[in-house]
Amino acid sequence: MSKTQTKKAQGASPAKAKRKLTRAEKKQIAALIQKAKGDGKAHTAQQTIPYLQMYPDGICRVTEKRYSKSLSFEDINYQLAQADEKTGIFENWCDFLNYFDASVSVQLSFINQGTQRGEAQKAIDIPAQEDAFNSIRAEYSDML
Repeated sequence: MSKTQTKKAQGASPAKAKRKLTRAEKKQIAALIQKAKGDGKAHTAQQTIPYLQMYPDGICRVTEKRYSKSLSFEDINYQLAQADEKTGIFENWCDFLNYFDASVSVQLSFINQGTQRGEAQKAIDIPAQEDAFNSIRAEYSDML
């Protein structure tokens, strides 16, 4: 190789030259990647609940083929209802159960507690205070 060819090879632009990362740079990059990934632990209650997707209508996709939905409904007194009301309630309940065919897995859970609505409201109500967070308190109370 001639001296001019050697000088041209050495005079290549530094932007095109590849350089290896130092150990400290590799360590710094690894630390940044680990920080971005997180420690893998749940830091909020929502992060501890295993689900794939939550839809706006309240249906929760738990697995690829399993969904969940929670409903709240008012108490009815079946014993005090008239005969035609009892028949209507029973027929609607049967229609609901027959809606699902044998290929669908359905689980119903009932929590039957005799509580007074006013007492429950009082237990979860967050009173307003004289600060800038009253709108958040009101929104949280509405959710509860």
